[in-house]
Amino acid sequence: MITIKPGEDLLNLDMLVLPPQKINLTEAPDLTSPDTTAQLDLPSIQAGEIVPLEDHRFSSKNARRGLWERI
Repeated sequence: MITIKPGEDLLNLDMLVLPPQKINLTEAPDLTSPDTTAQLDLPSIQAGEIVPLEDHRFSSKNARRGLWERI
């Protein structure tokens, strides 16, 4: 396992990726463990919002405008 602390850089790391049949893990990490999740410290973000297809942003008029014009 490679551990990098906040603010640290890890330079010049060479990795070799083997095909699955060549890998022999004696202990695979449990990615569902709360301890592992706490170590990952992933940010909780939401990109966008869920809207119905009837939303004005999906109208025929807006479809003709294209992606380069603002609504």
